[in-house]
Amino acid sequence: MKIIWRGNWKKGELSVETESPDELLRILEKLESVESISPVLPSTDIEQISSVGKPSISGNVGPSEAIRQVLNSPWGRAEPRTMSEIMDVLKESAVYFSKSTISGVLTNMTKAGVLRRPAKKENKWAYVLSS
Repeated sequence: MKIIWRGNWKKGELSVETESPDELLRILEKLESVESISPVLPSTDIEQISSVGKPSISGNVGPSEAIRQVLNSPWGRAEPRTMSEIMDVLKESAVYFSKSTISGVLTNMTKAGVLRRPAKKENKWAYVLSS
């Protein structure tokens, strides 16, 4: 069983994905003791997040909301993601948009400040949500 908890935390929003209620309680208790979250996760946390599979997009969503859901997931926050990685997740969730649509939306979201392109990955732009 997959449990997803979303809530406000430290002037922002936090989303936690776990497999059990006990694990969720442990994570939330640990977060209460944290003073602040570093914008860059320690490598052990990235390894744990990466081991969580690719996200699943649900509902009838448009391309910008689908991209936002992908990049807001633990998988999407673990590292910057390329357009092809984002499109693979969408296809696995049976959410289909053309390459040109996704490309245009990524460009528009970047210009609007919703996304950032902090670095290239395999010579392609990689995207993250802006803080």
